[in-house]
Amino acid sequence: MGQVVHLFDLTRFLGGDVSQVYARLNLVTQHRFGYAINVTFVSGAVGTMTLNSLDHAEKWRDITERVHISGHGESVVVDDMSCVTYYCSQDWRPKHRQSFGIPVQVWQPNFLSALAGKNVVGYEGELEHFARCLLSGKPATADLQDGVEALRLGEAVWKSAQTGRPVALRARAPR
Repeated sequence: MGQVVHLFDLTRFLGGDVSQVYARLNLVTQHRFGYAINVTFVSGAVGTMTLNSLDHAEKWRDITERVHISGHGESVVVDDMSCVTYYCSQDWRPKHRQSFGIPVQVWQPNFLSALAGKNVVGYEGELEHFARCLLSGKPATADLQDGVEALRLGEAVWKSAQTGRPVALRARAPR
């Protein structure tokens, strides 16, 4: 599973519980592979994941991530956990500018953020959240069952890729 389990966590966080997975695997070498994964969520929404190591020279260093979430008339793209692009449903620009492309809002950190000691990548935010929960006695937003579900999703991806068939995930008990 390795680091990819975090992407399964993120998929469930954004889309909810998954009811079915269909995955294809292209295994080039032991460390060069590509997955194409279709997921159906319990809500009826659908998603597509591509996970691969084909374009990486160094598997420990050359990690790129992109999340693209589409809604009704708008979408959000997050690149490498640091650049956020929002494609708006309502055009907020002046009327005389609206004929040039689509309205987009972008947030991206700059080098001053790093100089100010603001860490925008890694696990720092997760660890801070966990520490606050411990200190306050409040439960964390993710629990052990979320970890179990992410692993179940990963196992379903593997099984589907090996069999060439969709794999249904049983519904978990309500909390």
